[in-house]
Amino acid sequence: THREPEDYHAKMEKEENTVVIDVRNRYESAIGRFDPGTAELIDPMMRKSTEFPVWLDRPETREKLRGKQVLMYCTGGVRCERASALLRQKMETEDEYKDLGIQGVYQLQGGIDKYFRKFPNGGCWVGKNYTFDKRFAHAPPGLEEAQQDGEGKGKMVTSENLKKKLIPLSKCEACGKAWDKYRGKRRCPTCGVPSLICKECFEADKNGIKKLGKEIRCELCVKERITKKYQLKERMEREMSEYEIRKFGSTGNKKKQHTHITEGRIKGGTDTSDSLPSPNPDNVTRLFVSNLCIKSTTEETIVSTLLGATHVQWISDRKTGKFRGCAFVEMDTPGSASVAAGQSGSIMVAGRLLRAKLSPPGSKDVWPSPGATVL
Repeated sequence: THREPEDYHAKMEKEENTVVIDVRNRYESAIGRFDPGTAELIDPMMRKSTEFPVWLDRPETREKLRGKQVLMYCTGGVRCERASALLRQKMETEDEYKDLGIQGVYQLQGGIDKYFRKFPNGGCWVGKNYTFDKRFAHAPPGLEEAQQDGEGKGKMVTSENLKKKLIPLSKCEACGKAWDKYRGKRRCPTCGVPSLICKECFEADKNGIKKLGKEIRCELCVKERITKKYQLKERMEREMSEYEIRKFGSTGNKKKQHTHITEGRIKGGTDTSDSLPSPNPDNVTRLFVSNLCIKSTTEETIVSTLLGATHVQWISDRKTGKFRGCAFVEMDTPGSASVAAGQSGSIMVAGRLLRAKLSPPGSKDVWPSPGATVL
């Protein structure tokens, strides 16, 4: 059920037995998030959205939701559609969730973007909102204006409130200095998420004064003591295997149930030929994606719809420069690309059936191209 920002805000501030789930990735929530009043904030600590079903299925997660009213939020609302639909499906079909006594599942209509428009001074928000564009992040509009003029136009916020809401929540991964700005294309060497590197450390590395080695890792890799890529891969494979055993059983006699996503809703079904991964003998990782909505498609649309996307290059009309509703998308693995291509024509986004096909770059093509956006 969708809730407008005013109602959502009131639920966070005043209603007890309420939890607020941030369904974004950890590198997003690290620099900004809701600080609810009486409600409890839950951060799944995900590197990518594909980890949400596994997190939701954990016994400790179920206990956190027992007897609670569940609120969810993300940047624009797309990821909440999927997450809330998955939880509601479990509440209807799985005994473990039926017995939890969850008092409703609600999502923020329009996401953080719409909340900021309604609460320009931030409301319950602290820090900055991560964006999938060249800005990387931005504060609520009222606070950005106040920060620019030093006092706040029309006394929109007090200096004390301004100081509290704009204090960086995160730290530079190299020196530990309070920092909340993502710079350049630096990523964690073990898991690949964007890295928080302060200006001084970034410049020192750029000028060869102090190189940023592989020991400089993201918050999650440090916390989980992940130092090699294979360690993360093995852990994720183990967690996925345990999840599949809990969900489907280990006998393999039954057809696995899968979730078919249509306009943000998840419908149960059995495996069919149109949901099988596309053959990919050449291990292609680039997709050509078409039939995208010209007006509403954003980087977040790609991230939340094509799980595993790492780069996107929008295709525009050469004469007018207008978006043509298609793009080249780089996936993190050939397997992710195969799955996405196999779902072509079955995923509806903004009223359109998304089309995706494997599209290997030419021998002379530079890919990802310099004009591609890092997701």
